[in-house]
Amino acid sequence: MDLIAGRVSGLIVPEDATYNVGNNPSTHVVARFFTKGKLLDDEGFASMSHVIRNVRSNMYVRLRGTNLPVGAALETDFDGDPLSDDLAHLGGYDNEMEAYHDLWFYSNPINIRVEGAC
Repeated sequence: MDLIAGRVSGLIVPEDATYNVGNNPSTHVVARFFTKGKLLDDEGFASMSHVIRNVRSNMYVRLRGTNLPVGAALETDFDGDPLSDDLAHLGGYDNEMEAYHDLWFYSNPINIRVEGAC
């Protein structure tokens, strides 16, 4: 599971040249958590925590997780990012098998607002 963070600068109007940019260049993986081999609580849950220090501007955090390891052939790159679904079809999976082989989840972002920041 990845903890991902990026800066938030405010609303961008559709007339702005950066409006259709598909990514936020400040976004990055802050921490990566692995549950394999971790101690689970009595209900089968693993707890993870991370402290974000020196927050000086508005930002967001979100979670992304998968059942695949970093560098899984045709699925993830060596940074743990998902590869295009078009590549997975090259492996010869049928749709049902591929759906269970390649599980991902994404959380909604949690916005952090710093008083006095823009």
